[in-house]
Amino acid sequence: APVTTVVRYIGLNAAETILERLRQGDAVGVRGFYSAVVGGMPDSYPLVTPLLRGREAHEARHAVALLGRIGRPEGVAELEPLVGHRDERIRTAAVRALGEIHHGPSAEPLRQALHSPDPRTRSAAADAIAVWRGGTLALLLVGALDLERNRDVWHADVAALGRIGTPEAATALGTVALSARKLMRRGGYTTWQRLAAVTALGHTDTPLARATLLRIANEAEGLVRDAAA
Repeated sequence: APVTTVVRYIGLNAAETILERLRQGDAVGVRGFYSAVVGGMPDSYPLVTPLLRGREAHEARHAVALLGRIGRPEGVAELEPLVGHRDERIRTAAVRALGEIHHGPSAEPLRQALHSPDPRTRSAAADAIAVWRGGTLALLLVGALDLERNRDVWHADVAALGRIGTPEAATALGTVALSARKLMRRGGYTTWQRLAAVTALGHTDTPLARATLLRIANEAEGLVRDAAA
């Protein structure tokens, strides 16, 4: 941390040196330090954006991560086209970076990412929505619970709701946990889905989450009841 502070104090000359190093490769081992330095320098934004159009894929990945750390609203316009990029790593990095730009118009590109044909992009969108503006877009994840058919992505949606922890999120997770799938009834959720909802509530340290777990422990049966208890 002290070194980061000193290097930032040097100013844009330090940012230029770091960005030149990032152009040379993935910078394994020091990438986090570089991101912390440049990401904490909003004035470095004009130096970062040219990397998005670099010859090598790693340049774009670095730029995407840095734009998220810098957090300037105009970064959304740079990142939104990358949500459909052919490179999976650039695509998912762009989605996560959008979740970090809290003062920008990230809502629509995050909604689009949540409906991407690529499962990993949808998972990244769930993670980003959990972060963006304290979970303002939680209802998008609630709506996705009945539409998502990929097990891993569905689990990511539920886990994201648990991290958000708002009343809407806790209510949705409680509904999942108490809606058992019946043989002669349409709808409902499987045991593993209901257990995932209970686990997500268990990671949410709010009075409403605890009250919801108590309700599940009283009203559910079997494994779900025991997990809630």
